[in-house]
This record gives sequence, structure tokens and C-alpha cells, in this order.
Amino acid sequence: MVTIITSIAAGSVSIFVSVFYIFVLFVILQMIPLICALIYHGNGMFYIVASMATLFMLIILLNGYRQFKTLKETILLKESFKNRVDDITCELKEKNKMLLRRSRQAAMGEIIDAIAHQWKQPLNAIVMSISMLENSAKANEVIKNKDIIDCYNIVNKQITHLTNTLNEFRNFFRADSNTELVSLKVLVDSALILLKDELLRNMIKVDVSCNENIFINVNSNDIIHLILSILSNAKDEMLKSNVDSKDRKIFINCYTQMSKVIIKIKDSGKGIDKKIIDDIFKMDFTTKGKTGGTGMGLYMCYLICEKYGATIKASNDNGAVFTVALKID
Repeated sequence: MVTIITSIAAGSVSIFVSVFYIFVLFVILQMIPLICALIYHGNGMFYIVASMATLFMLIILLNGYRQFKTLKETILLKESFKNRVDDITCELKEKNKMLLRRSRQAAMGEIIDAIAHQWKQPLNAIVMSISMLENSAKANEVIKNKDIIDCYNIVNKQITHLTNTLNEFRNFFRADSNTELVSLKVLVDSALILLKDELLRNMIKVDVSCNENIFINVNSNDIIHLILSILSNAKDEMLKSNVDSKDRKIFINCYTQMSKVIIKIKDSGKGIDKKIIDDIFKMDFTTKGKTGGTGMGLYMCYLICEKYGATIKASNDNGAVFTVALKID
């Protein structure tokens, strides 16, 4: 019994073997005096008692050996299973990293396309402002200081907008796995900068209610990626459902509840079909057809939430609602 308990507690074949050998040695040491006494000092009754004791010891030894073999096989199986689980866990982590890169690449294509559209307006504004000064100069007109200052302000404003977009784009795709304490409002604003003109182009209004004092310990790119995916999904679904342009709205609400930070994103679309609402976070699931989407966006949202021990749920409330609950460290 001591052998079994010790070996199970040890959980190692090498320790278990050592314990068993000690047990065998103990039994042998107990048998030697009996055998010697049996040979040199025994009488009739003593022979019978000693023989029975020796047989009992041999039975214990044999039984212990059988238990040894059984438990050794069990421990080997346990260690083999543990190693297999570790291998599978490593494979899943690598797979998730690959999926994250794949999702980032898909997001990169969408954002580059959005930037191509959103840069047209500020670049046109810059060209128009400079052209007005050029035309005045060519016509030998007197250029007032106010006109020059106005032109400078317009150009500076547009360049600042372009620079901010580039900075957010660069930060989003920077390979950084470190976590930091960051304002949730800053992350929401960063996501909106990347999609700002895309949302404007599709006449989608965004209402944000987020306390600036809410801080979370995360990798910034992960949460920006999560928010971007949900916003892009909301945009696509409203356009797909032919929601009237004046009714296209997205509401972002961030608040604390008990020991959690809640990010709730609601759109004014037609909601999620109840038949698929339980499947939308599955890998490769998409309602956009073969050419409309990869089915990775919401699945990556699920993986990001899982990474931080958070939850993400989808529901309907006069439109689709996505609720993310992050634990407060």
C-alpha cells in the first residue's frame, strides 16, 4: 500500500521503480532470518510456521511485482498522454499565431483599400489650396496674408490627418507581443481613425461613449484588431441589408461592471439570423460567400478574447450587438 501511494504521489516511473526496489529489498531482508532459522534451528512446528511465513512473503512479493507492472504501465501512459497534450497545445498555439497573421494580412488589404479612398479627399484639398495660390500668382494678383494663412491651415490640417492615419496603420501592423496598461478610449479612437473615412464614405455615423479613465492591461494591437473586426462586420452587414443611409449607425459603449470592463458595439442593421448566431465565431464561417470574406474576422475576435480570459457574445437588439467582457487585473 505504501508503495502504491508513494508511486502515485511521485507520478514518475523512475521514482516508482526505486520505491519498488526498496520494497523488494525490505521483503528479502525479512525472509533471510526466517530461512536461516528454518535451516539451523527449526523443529516440526517451527518448520510449518516458517514455511507459511516464507510463502506469505513470496505471495506479497509476487503481488507487489504485479502491481508494479500495472502502475508502471499506467504512469508511462500518463506521461505519454501528457507529452501528447503538450505537443497538441504547442501546435494549436502555432496555428493560432498563423491565423492571427492571416487575419492581419486580410485586415491590411481592407485598410489599404480604405486608406486609398480616404486619402483622395485630403490630397484634393491640398492640391486645390495650392492651386488657388498658384492661379493668383500667375494672374499677378495680390495675394493677401490671410489667403496664405488660410492655405497653410488647410494644408497643415490635411497633412496631420494623413500622418495620423499612417501612424495608426504602422502601429497596428507592428509585431509587438508585449502588454501594457492603456486607456480603452485611446484604443477605440485608434480603431476609428483607421476606419474613419471608410465609415464616412458609406455614410455610417458612430456614437462613442467611453470613459477615459478605463485602463486595461493588454497588447494594444489585439484590442484594436478586435474592435476593427466588429466595426467592419457591422459596416458590411448594414450595406448588405440595404439599410437606408440616414439610419446607418454604430454605437460603441465602454464601461465597467463588477470586476469586468465591458465593450459593447451595436449597429442599426437587421440583426443576426438566429439560425447562425451560435456559429459566427467559428473558424471559416462566413455569410459573405466565397469572394466576400474569409470567415476569419469574428473567429480572431474569439481567439483574442480567449487569450485574455475574456468572453465575447453576440445578440440582437434592434440590430446586432457584440459584447466583450474583459477581466480587470
